[in-house]
Amino acid sequence: MVRLKKLSIILTILIICAGVFVFTACNDPNPVYGEELVVNGGFEDYDTDTQSFTAWDFANADDAVYEKKMVQFGTNNSGIALIDGVPDATYGSQALELKISSGTKAAAWAYQTVPVISGATYRIKISYRQTAQGTAGIRFLENVDAYVSQWNIHDKWTDVTLYVKPLRTDNLTISLRVDSPADTSAATVRYDKISAVRIENFPEGFSRSDLIEVRKVNQVLANENVGGILFVTLFTLFGFAVLVCAYVIIRRTYAKRNALTDATSAKGFKGALQNPAFLTALVLVLTFVVRIILAATMQGFGAETKGILTIADELIAKGTLVFYVNNPTSLASPGMLYILSIVGGFAKLFGVQENGAAYSLLLKIPAIVADMAAVAAIFLFGKKYAGNKIALVYSVLYALLPVAFVLSGIRGSFDSILAALLLITFILIVEKKHIAVFVTLALALLLSLHTMAIVPLILVYFIYLCYKAKRDHDDKTEFNKTLTLTIVGFVSVFIFIYLASLPFTVNYVSGPVTNEAGIILSEKAMPFYIVGKYRDMIQDITYFVSNNFNLYGMVGMNGKIVNANAPIFNIIFIVVLVVYIISLYMKNRNRLELMLLASFSFAVLSVFSLKNTETYMFLSFATMLGYLMIAGEKRLYFTFAGLSLLNFLNIAQLMSNSGFVTENPLGPIINFESSDVFYIFMSVITVLFVLYYGYLTYVICNSDKRKNILPMPDTFAVSAKKWFKDLRRYFTKS
Repeated sequence: MVRLKKLSIILTILIICAGVFVFTACNDPNPVYGEELVVNGGFEDYDTDTQSFTAWDFANADDAVYEKKMVQFGTNNSGIALIDGVPDATYGSQALELKISSGTKAAAWAYQTVPVISGATYRIKISYRQTAQGTAGIRFLENVDAYVSQWNIHDKWTDVTLYVKPLRTDNLTISLRVDSPADTSAATVRYDKISAVRIENFPEGFSRSDLIEVRKVNQVLANENVGGILFVTLFTLFGFAVLVCAYVIIRRTYAKRNALTDATSAKGFKGALQNPAFLTALVLVLTFVVRIILAATMQGFGAETKGILTIADELIAKGTLVFYVNNPTSLASPGMLYILSIVGGFAKLFGVQENGAAYSLLLKIPAIVADMAAVAAIFLFGKKYAGNKIALVYSVLYALLPVAFVLSGIRGSFDSILAALLLITFILIVEKKHIAVFVTLALALLLSLHTMAIVPLILVYFIYLCYKAKRDHDDKTEFNKTLTLTIVGFVSVFIFIYLASLPFTVNYVSGPVTNEAGIILSEKAMPFYIVGKYRDMIQDITYFVSNNFNLYGMVGMNGKIVNANAPIFNIIFIVVLVVYIISLYMKNRNRLELMLLASFSFAVLSVFSLKNTETYMFLSFATMLGYLMIAGEKRLYFTFAGLSLLNFLNIAQLMSNSGFVTENPLGPIINFESSDVFYIFMSVITVLFVLYYGYLTYVICNSDKRKNILPMPDTFAVSAKKWFKDLRRYFTKS
């Protein structure tokens, strides 16, 4: 009871800390008024080759046959149709013309989605000119019935101003229409000077009854289709089946007398199946095949993948020395840039076409190799402490885990590489390979600042080693040796990061910096530029959360801008969390539990801290699985299963919404709406799972009340039949 009271107090403190900075953050920070939201509102940015207007999309209804073209005011100097009107200083000399050439009661429209804040007020301005046969109009695609325009002025340019309040939406899609009446098959409308700005006050004389409220009914941006739905559904079911099958096989393996030992007498194929080298090769091949099939058949994460490949091209074309000079706001870490330099180098060596499918495949190879390393590490680690059979099951489980193969095989995520490095780091700690620990830690920090989440835990571990050496040995030799290792190790890590970053930061380190445009970026040398760059990786991210199932998503803050208070409370929360996790380690000072606590750290930070994306939770899975394989805790297995499926759903649904599966493989990521019911519900479930994970972590580290995975002496069919009988008997008694 005392322990449970302590647990309740600690969890209450954590929840209060999280709740305080959530609810102090739920205001609209530093609202920006008067900023233009429409891109290319004057239709000046026009591609003559593709006949497309930047930032505008087009669609039609019914049987309309329509055309869109760019028209100009003034003198005709290039064969472009002249129109009446005067060029505008802001909006230029071009306009959009929409023309329906055939179709009865048909319509066509140009549309653009702009970001808005639910409940704020916006002023929409439009200039139009319609023919007597055509009808101009504006609709908002989130709710086409919210406002139906009735514009009856023809054959002259007319300005329209509307005041709009979006509700329950983060986006407003402005649709400029041309409609054909019933008695004609042709209609023409021209548009120009499209503007949308947020306003603080209404103009004098405005009646609030004229305010248009657009309450979201339709999800406009989402590209979800049958292919995306099937992808999410089938792989979720596959993941569930893999987790259930693995659990059954583990239980059946435990029922065997030689479950944790390895037979060596068998020969032939059966003997090969007991050979560690053969089994390692087997799981590596399985891991590679699953991922390479996905990598070869799916483009990646659309515009995100294209942007990463652009960086790889630039690193090869212009060199590493000027990357941060030409891209001073880039948040790419030196580790990422090294990997992209290698990818770009191989692309150039083999003549891989820029932005082609082969280039996308090449980008995914490092993540696939990292997954193979993680699978091999799980097997070899498990083989030593749990035997070939259990190690094989858990390594295959990671190989077939949907969230793992989607991130590496489809996205080519750097998080796959980081997860492998973190797993290997903690395996090395368990194995007391301390020098190697500093090597993998340095590589992980070079790759991602997320690694800082577990640095305090590793530091405390080495401090405890120093204390233990002093306590257990009368002479100071062992203590001095351990202390030297600790100091030199951590200092070497940061020296390595500094030196390894020089190929990208040397211009800033050596003196004044001027970019290609002649703009002075730094007037003096900045020897510790890399420290500022790592700081920017936190400071320059301004959103609460980006598409991650977490506490902020639960309260409708996805994609919202952070205010001044939230980061302060976030730091307080992280400090409390670090102290709490260190206290859990100090209870038993068990090296294996470090893996559990590292996993728990990432899970809690993913759900309760600021500025995380949908991939952050993934960092907790490899180390959780490593601990679970040795400890065999039943409740932890179900927690792993639940969180891994939730994280897959998070990423897969985002892919489906964005159309990456079939509809729009090269398009941008379409964020979850902050009011999306699916997103909010799944955020609630994820928060509850992580709170339960917190309870389990406390119980495991503070008591012997563990629930181990029990053997299953009967076949699965017999065991399932018994389970259903017991369940029916239980409800009958109730």
